[in-house]
Amino acid sequence: MWITKNEYALRQIDATVTATANLNYVEKIKIQQELEPTSARPWIPSKYRILIDVGEVADNMAGVLAKFYTSNKKVVVNEPKDQKFYMRPIEVSEDFRIGSDDAYWDSHRHEPLSPTELSVYQMIDTLRNIPVVKTYTEVFKVIVNGYKKVGKFDFGPYLAVYANNNVEGHRLQLGFRTNIDFSDKWVIGGRTAYGFMDEKWKYNGFVTHIPDRKRWTTLTASYT
Repeated sequence: MWITKNEYALRQIDATVTATANLNYVEKIKIQQELEPTSARPWIPSKYRILIDVGEVADNMAGVLAKFYTSNKKVVVNEPKDQKFYMRPIEVSEDFRIGSDDAYWDSHRHEPLSPTELSVYQMIDTLRNIPVVKTYTEVFKVIVNGYKKVGKFDFGPYLAVYANNNVEGHRLQLGFRTNIDFSDKWVIGGRTAYGFMDEKWKYNGFVTHIPDRKRWTTLTASYT
């Protein structure tokens, strides 16, 4: 730990747990915390760095190295808020896409990325462009979301493409909906299906308007 000479305040502390601690598969844990003074004089944490090194669970499996970093600036003290202020969860702004390129983040980061961190970003970008990785990623997204995204439209749900029942027999269904790239206020979608036993077409169409995203208020009109 580092103690300041004049204030005798805690400036920084490093804590490390090594493999000798015998935590299952955890080879190392390192926690670093830096503190800075506030306008009210007490020092509070401004930077957190956490590193967790997990070894190989099995011979044919890779280990995991997880790193977390949090930085705080412009801390405000002695200005209490109303209790309702703390009841609202932290949300991503609707215009978060604005200025989200590399130049924007480079100018807003408290500290520039290290050469190691830059190489990790480049490695991830390279992996994403490998055909087999892109294929598995798309398949995983379809399994989780049920829809395949194509531009401004999502096609699916694929879990309902085929069904079988006593009235319709074999039933095939296709559908689509617009996504946020189309509009963050409007969602348009529909589905159509055909039963081979009753030889009838079924269809559904809907339009949803989102007047308020914070309180998540929606108005929907549909026809089936």
